[in-house]
Amino acid sequence: ISRRFNMITTLKLKAKKSTKEEKDKIQRPWGSTRITYFSGFVDKFSRTVEEAAKNMDEAKRNELYAFIGSEQSRQSTKDKKELVNKVKTGVKKTRKVTKSEFVGGVELTAEMDGGIFFSILTKKNGHEEHVDAEIVERKIESKLSKPLADEAIGKKIDLLKSEALLEMVEAKRATPGDKAPNFIIPRSAKMKSLFPKQRELRAERNAKKY
Repeated sequence: ISRRFNMITTLKLKAKKSTKEEKDKIQRPWGSTRITYFSGFVDKFSRTVEEAAKNMDEAKRNELYAFIGSEQSRQSTKDKKELVNKVKTGVKKTRKVTKSEFVGGVELTAEMDGGIFFSILTKKNGHEEHVDAEIVERKIESKLSKPLADEAIGKKIDLLKSEALLEMVEAKRATPGDKAPNFIIPRSAKMKSLFPKQRELRAERNAKKY
């Protein structure tokens, strides 16, 4: 009913306008105009239905009423089923993360191949041990100029940034000369444990903006 009403009424309203510009502005009836036209449309539709019902035998009429009142007859039900099927299909697809997302720092969970931002890996936050655990897990201590325990956290972070860029290059999401991403995909359990803390810290930072 609504779709037919919108189509017919829109044509009527456009017919009242003299220029193409005025006609193009009308997409559908709104406000009091919609209410006025809709009441007349429903009255006319009801009379048509009553006439049609009179010409049907009782069994057919009851069958029609039962169908109209069912969920299967509703367009909204059909649309919802289509949407659910579309979402199910989309969920099964592998999400493609773009290069810009990696560089920009979109936070994804560990389960979705997300990363820990380097900005939270500071001594002040008490995260140097997490950095050390990640370096040990990756077996890259030998790339440091000093023993792990003696090396400055800044140097350790630089090493992990190099590793993060290398991973992106290998995944063909960056080239060797690109700027290192601002986060790393954690491998160690210690680093992965920072996801809840990271959400908390980023929430606090965002709250300060307002």
